[in-house]
Amino acid sequence: MADFSNIKVGDKIKYYSRWWGNVPHFTTVTKVTPKQFKDSKNVRFAKSDGRCINCGYINCSIATEEDIAEFNRLKLREKMLTEVSVLLGMGSFSHKVADEDVQAIYNIINKYR
Repeated sequence: MADFSNIKVGDKIKYYSRWWGNVPHFTTVTKVTPKQFKDSKNVRFAKSDGRCINCGYINCSIATEEDIAEFNRLKLREKMLTEVSVLLGMGSFSHKVADEDVQAIYNIINKYR
């Protein structure tokens, strides 16, 4: 269980939707009270255990630089795959292509735009 006793305004947090749990939400803490903290999306969490108080979010934790970097990498991969799929007239082939290959295809296409 995460410890939020020392959380402060400006800290970055990560949590997931109870219904669509595979996509993390990254936000910044905007308010801290003795028992709760609130983020930039006005979602409130208990300081004792990070439990969401007013919405359907779960698994709140302090976001690390690695979490943010991995999220940004996946977003970039998704963007490149979408553009490559559209330009090549193919359906999704993301499960078949390595990150390096996606980047190479994307760079080649952008070179000749």
